[in-house]
This record gives sequence, C-alpha cells and structure tokens, in this order.
Amino acid sequence: MLLYVVQPANSESCTKGEDQDDEDLCIVCWEREREVIFCDCMHMCTCQSCASDVMAAGALCPMCRTRIHSTITVKF
Repeated sequence: MLLYVVQPANSESCTKGEDQDDEDLCIVCWEREREVIFCDCMHMCTCQSCASDVMAAGALCPMCRTRIHSTITVKF
C-alpha cells in the first residue's frame, strides 16, 4: 500500500481562512470534512458517507470520473 503525505509549501498556507475551510469540505454534500482517498486517482474529495454513496452508484471519482478500485479512510 502506498501512503502519500502532503505538506504545505510555506507556513502561510497552514493558516486556515474562510476560503480554505471550503476546500476541506466534501465536494458532494458540502457538510462534512473530506476523509476518503479514492484509488487509483488518489483524489481526497468526499466524506465517508458520500464515498459510500459514490461506490454504490458506480464507483467513479466525482472529480475526474476515474473508476475507483478501493478507498483509504484518513482520520486527522
């Protein structure tokens, strides 16, 4: 299994502002934080609940439409 760690380029990007709050939200429901990585495209764009719905509805990434073979749940 591959694990990617993404770090901000500078300390300013560590500060959360209003714009970045939206970037942390699920792109399907816009209510919960993103917490699932889709394999093979490696997009982390949905919460666990919406990821389950995506998998049940045909397993295509909502960002790039790549077929999802598995998921990785990330907890912060």
